[in-house]
Order: sequence, then C-alpha cells, then structure tokens
Amino acid sequence: SKSEENENDIFIIQFESPEDLIKEFIELKNVMEAYKHIAGSYCLPVTIHSVFTFIRTLSHFLAPNYTQEISYDVKLTTTCCFFYIVLIASLGNYIQATVYQNRLQLGNTMAIGPSPHLENPKVLELKQWLLSYDFKLSACDFFEINHRLILEVAALVLTYFVFLFQLQISEKADSQP
Repeated sequence: SKSEENENDIFIIQFESPEDLIKEFIELKNVMEAYKHIAGSYCLPVTIHSVFTFIRTLSHFLAPNYTQEISYDVKLTTTCCFFYIVLIASLGNYIQATVYQNRLQLGNTMAIGPSPHLENPKVLELKQWLLSYDFKLSACDFFEINHRLILEVAALVLTYFVFLFQLQISEKADSQP
C-alpha cells in the first residue's frame, strides 16, 4: 500500500547516504551477535541446572524410603527451574519470530516494487542478505533456544527417569534370591 511505501521511504531517507544505512546495519548486527553470545552463555548453565534439578526431584520418587512429603525447598526450586526454562524458551521464540516477521515484511516491501531511494546496489545487496539472514538465539551453539527447548528438556528428564527406574528394578531383581 501507499502508506507502507511512505514508511519505508522515510526510514531510508533518515540516513544521509546508503553507506550510513549499511554502517548502522553492521553495528546493529554486531550488537545482536554480542547479545546472542551473552544470552547464550547465560542460557546454557541455567538449562543444565534446571535439568539436573528436575532429575533430582524425580529421583525422590524412586528412592527406597520414598515418602509423600517432599521438602518445600525442593518444590520451590523445581518450580523456579520450570519457569526459568519457560521464560528462556519464550525469549528465544520471541526473538526468532520477530526476526522472521521483519524479514517477511522486508520481502513484501521488495515485492511491491523498487523505491527511488533503494536503487543503490549496496542497499539492494544488503536487503538480499537480510532476507537470507536467520538469527536464532542458541545456548553457546549447543542447541537453539525456542519453545522446542521445553519439550527437549522434558524428553531428557523422562529418559533419565526411565533409566533410573530400570536401574532400580534390576537392583531389586538382583537382591532377591
């Protein structure tokens, strides 16, 4: 539409030259990569701690002297770890969805037609690169941070739970004459 074209033109006009736009973009990209590194460095230990907390909590149910009562501290820590995982996964998913929406909007703008301000080959090259750029938050490049993280953590904890359960069953079978 005409209003979208005007908004995009105003955005481009804010810069004195296409080189200024490219410099600003490079600076923004560097900031996003730094954020990705810092946030990923934080997400990895929090995720690992949460997984160990879930496993420790589930191991209470398999203990030979299991009682229905689990300490308040264990319940609180497990609940907090669950919310850590949900918040981290939501943050990663939000970032991924925002980048995708902006790429989609840029692609739609390019499909509308050329703007007189965007005929510079460097700006067109930058736009093409932006359309192919896929920014995703990751935990130190071990795994992506998005809503799938919740299911991945649940699968990992369930695997350990099954392993501990089988280990307990085999111990009981070995101890019986």
